[in-house]
Amino acid sequence: MVLKNPMTNLGKRLIFLLFSLAYCNAMAQEAALNGDQLSLPVVAVGNETYSVVLTVDTTTSPPELVLASAEAVSSSSSVASFVGSTLSIPSIVVDGLDYNVSLGLVSEQPVRFRLLDSSLNSSELEAREQALNIFEASLATSVVQERCIACHVDGGVARNSGLVFQHQSASSTLNNFAAFESLLDSRDDGREHILSRVSGTDHPGGNQLPIGSTDYLTLESMLQLLEGSTAGVTTQSIAFFSSASLKGNAETLRKAAIILAGRLPTAAELESIASGDEADLRIALRNLMEGDGFHQFLLDGANDRLLIRGIRDFGLLDGCDICFPTFVNRRNEIAIEELGQGVDFGFQSAQYNLSIDQGLKESPLELIAYIVENERPYSEILTADFMMLNPATNFAVEGTASFTDESDYSEFQPGIMTGAYSPSDEADYEELQSIDSIQVNDPGPLRIDYPHSGILNTIAFLARYPSTATNRNRARSRWTFYHFLGIDIERSAPRTTDPVALADTNNPTMLNENCTVCHATMDPVAGSFQNYSDEGFYRIGWNGLDSLDEFYKYPEDGSSTPYQLGDTWYRDMREPGIFGAEAPHPDNSIQWLAQQIVQEPGFGTAAVKFWWPALIGSEVLSAPEVESDVDYEAQLIAYDAQNQTIQTLASEFMSGGQNLKDLLVEVMLTPWFRAANIDASQLSTELQQAHQLAETGTEKLLTPERLQRKTHALTGFNWNAYQDLTLDRVNTGLGDIYRLYYGGINSSSVTKRATEMTPLMSTVAMSHALESACPIVLKEFILSSDERLLFAGIEETVTPENGEAEIRAKLVQLHERLLGKTYASDSQEINDAYQLFIDSWQERVNSGEDGLMFTELERCEFYLDQGFFDGTPIEDSALMIVEDDYPYVGFNWEVIDDYIWPLTADPNHTKQAWVTVITYLMTHYHYLYE
Repeated sequence: MVLKNPMTNLGKRLIFLLFSLAYCNAMAQEAALNGDQLSLPVVAVGNETYSVVLTVDTTTSPPELVLASAEAVSSSSSVASFVGSTLSIPSIVVDGLDYNVSLGLVSEQPVRFRLLDSSLNSSELEAREQALNIFEASLATSVVQERCIACHVDGGVARNSGLVFQHQSASSTLNNFAAFESLLDSRDDGREHILSRVSGTDHPGGNQLPIGSTDYLTLESMLQLLEGSTAGVTTQSIAFFSSASLKGNAETLRKAAIILAGRLPTAAELESIASGDEADLRIALRNLMEGDGFHQFLLDGANDRLLIRGIRDFGLLDGCDICFPTFVNRRNEIAIEELGQGVDFGFQSAQYNLSIDQGLKESPLELIAYIVENERPYSEILTADFMMLNPATNFAVEGTASFTDESDYSEFQPGIMTGAYSPSDEADYEELQSIDSIQVNDPGPLRIDYPHSGILNTIAFLARYPSTATNRNRARSRWTFYHFLGIDIERSAPRTTDPVALADTNNPTMLNENCTVCHATMDPVAGSFQNYSDEGFYRIGWNGLDSLDEFYKYPEDGSSTPYQLGDTWYRDMREPGIFGAEAPHPDNSIQWLAQQIVQEPGFGTAAVKFWWPALIGSEVLSAPEVESDVDYEAQLIAYDAQNQTIQTLASEFMSGGQNLKDLLVEVMLTPWFRAANIDASQLSTELQQAHQLAETGTEKLLTPERLQRKTHALTGFNWNAYQDLTLDRVNTGLGDIYRLYYGGINSSSVTKRATEMTPLMSTVAMSHALESACPIVLKEFILSSDERLLFAGIEETVTPENGEAEIRAKLVQLHERLLGKTYASDSQEINDAYQLFIDSWQERVNSGEDGLMFTELERCEFYLDQGFFDGTPIEDSALMIVEDDYPYVGFNWEVIDDYIWPLTADPNHTKQAWVTVITYLMTHYHYLYE
């Protein structure tokens, strides 16, 4: 039997034709979710009523409900209604709670719905409000802040308990209340679990609230009101992406390829995902993780967090000349040779020192890349018993690495340092006055068996977070917590402004509760860095005993010191350790610390947060801080939804072997990466605000480095690229010269990337396009058709007069390649681009100019890319090394002039027209954003 359908829309007709499936009529007159089946006894569809069953499909993200069966029924009342494309259920009982739910139609064959919105009905909301009032009045301070916070806080003993609170602040009450909601939502026995712990059952903190006490009964009353009604926030977060449309496989792969590999997906890669199957997409995404592009993604992503490249010190090994005798002696030899030639710090000195510094700075980043690319457990970024060395650094520290090319300073290989020493009474050295240095004849017996511990004790990491006599490794501790445990100690508790507390000089970090709230967690980890000096050298104290500062050991005012010979850490600070555990031996406390960190669940969470900005393009959201903010609920919804994703990813990462490639794939499969847009019309006001705060469903501005790699990969032109002989690398306009102007970072004074275009940045983007477009077109028509990246299959002789169809077809291809957008040849977008082509062509025709941008005011600046002539007949002779005090690579103009000038002719005026089109496309929103 086919149901009668009052709906005139054909699509709705097809949907309800499926309701003819047989089903045993459910007589209960209320909606209910039982197991994975949602029963709707009476659904009103126009003038008809049906009994419907929907089945929850948990294999989709987010979960969807699939029509299982339906049958026409006669009833004067209904529990749900279907209007337009929305199924409204005013009252549905889920786990004893009464919700108002809206489901949106997402598929007609088969019939599928997705959660649009949900909220507790008024009685439940009133219960939650009552619970919150109880919490604010009787529990937030006297119980949470005075009894629980010592352990149940980021970095505390109970950091992994499921109840993590915030110290007293403008937002702590609501955020701590939300912590109870979250735990109740995650456990079927949430109320019993909490009450048993606070009363002492299996609770490391002992009996905090005796059964029957006033506080116990108050907490019990709050939990009874709250139990299961994690209303509002948690329920809405489940539906966070309910109105999102996701990128298809091809769009997702293109975005991932540009971000991960700095290129477009190949035809074979696109063919592999044509089925639309997510398993195929997962494989294709993972296969992007190889080659130079992925290597650069890892280096840049790691540096964006660690900011290692922000080290501004020159000569990282200079802080202790006697510590690295091989380095200092060779440096002296070069300096003396140059002085004999009348040169003060010439090219050889610059190359020697800078290549070693560069090797040390990149070493922690290269270690991360090595671990990831070789699919070793991610924990080895902290526990590896080796470091990454380039040939220059390998020589300086007497490393054990071996290389395929000893002259390639960009090659990094694993090795250990064998040439590091601690200063010794038995060392033999002499002063070299002419170059203000020392010559080490014998470094003495204190050769260091260096205790490598991943990136934690690389010279660069320690130098980027240096210490002082008063800081005592606390900066190193702070960033170790932040980067590798996801704990921001500086935000974990408010800082007091009480002048009395601030005036305390009686060892406040040990004794003043306003200080110990952070220092009790921070200082033991600072102590684990006990062997490393302010500059980052191992046991730099004379005779290699320690790295304690001289002010502590020998106070200038002559006062007594707690220091005793043989101490490696300060006696007026907490013992080296972490989370209450103490390091067993001072010699290898940093290695012990690394082993403790990688076993923490927080290590997985930190890994997700570490790489999230590199893929998603925006920072991880923080818990809201001011509950009086008008958008506090929206902030909490967005944070809660993102945090749920992060915790799920972290759990899978830690249990699945800690393979970072797998984690990156899973992040890219989430709606946070794939959301194309959000239909705000179907969302509550709070959810709309939450999406705006989370920046979901929007393209992200490409970083200058990614835009440079994209342009080079898609067009073949490398804007403002020149070879730096000192470091044997290619510098570029966006990667180096204009990086800061285009929102990049220098990892020192500028550490946050711009995410919105500014007027200055738009000027750089325009210059990038204007100065690149002409060389791109010029070279494209120099190459044969099958060698071209953009203009294969069309020649400069094709004009609007003889080939409109060909030009339109090429415009379609250019939009696909450069913008990732597919348009019909007669679409408005292609019409506009074609009109631009005609206007530019006609203007050139009218002017009578038949050269490519070589009038008095115009230039075709091919010379801005020293690789421009690659692939041409003069490739091997176009460049030359210009000998000077500082040799550099220059153009061989005698060869270039004879070759290039005839090729700039544009008798058909089409090259200039294509230049205009390319400029337009390279300044397009969809070119600059992904």
